[in-house]
Amino acid sequence: MHGDGASGARRPPEAGAAAAAAGAGGGAGPGGNGSGVEAERGVVLTRQDLETARQILAQLMPNRRPPPVESPDHVIQTLKSALTNQVFTASFNGNLRVLEGVLSLPAPLLRATGVHPGMQQAGTLLQPLHMASYNGHLNVVRLLIASPGVSVLVRAG
Repeated sequence: MHGDGASGARRPPEAGAAAAAAGAGGGAGPGGNGSGVEAERGVVLTRQDLETARQILAQLMPNRRPPPVESPDHVIQTLKSALTNQVFTASFNGNLRVLEGVLSLPAPLLRATGVHPGMQQAGTLLQPLHMASYNGHLNVVRLLIASPGVSVLVRAG
C-alpha cells in the first residue's frame, strides 16, 4: 500500500503534467500587456503567470472552467485550493511524482498561493511531512525533509 500511489487510494490529478504545461517561461519578464498584477503576499504576477495558472487549473480540474485572468485574485485562490489539495493528498498517499510536480511549478505562482512543503493544513497544525511519515512513505518524507521551510521539530498538537 505504500510507494508511489499505486494503491487503491484515491489519487489526485497529476500535477506533473501541470508543471510541464507551465513551461520554463512562467513568471519571469513582462506579461502580455506589459504590466504586472499584485497578488496576495505582495507577489507581482504577469499576465503570463496568470495564463500559466489557468492552464494548471484546467489540467487539475478538467470539469471546471478556470477563472479569467481579469480576476487575478480568483485565479490565485482557486489555484491555492487545488495545489494545497494536491500537496496533502500526495503526501498522504505517497505519490512522489505529484508532489514533485507541484513543487516544480513556477516560483511566483507558489509564492502567490502560499503553497510550500512546510505549509500547515487549515484548522490543524498538520504538515505534509506528518501525513507522509504517519503512512510510511519514506520517499516522500525524504523529499519533504530536504525542502526549505520544513522542520522535523514541528509538532501537530
